[in-house]
Amino acid sequence: DFSKGFCVAGEDTADFLLQNMAFFFLPACLGVLEVFSQIKSEILAILAVCVLTTLCTAAATALTVHLVCRLQRRGGRKA
Repeated sequence: DFSKGFCVAGEDTADFLLQNMAFFFLPACLGVLEVFSQIKSEILAILAVCVLTTLCTAAATALTVHLVCRLQRRGGRKA
């Protein structure tokens, strides 16, 4: 079954990305450290934006999953 093979390949890729996540964030962290003295006065505003956007992303993801599950259940009844 093609879909099972794709799922396994996707899991391998996800495992690789999770195992190396720190490596991918290193350039961004170093960039922030480089300009930290310039953004120090705005750190609370930056953190507030980060928290707010994280909550918005989580809410949008939850709503999307909810709607997709609902559509899949509805499609299952018609078949």
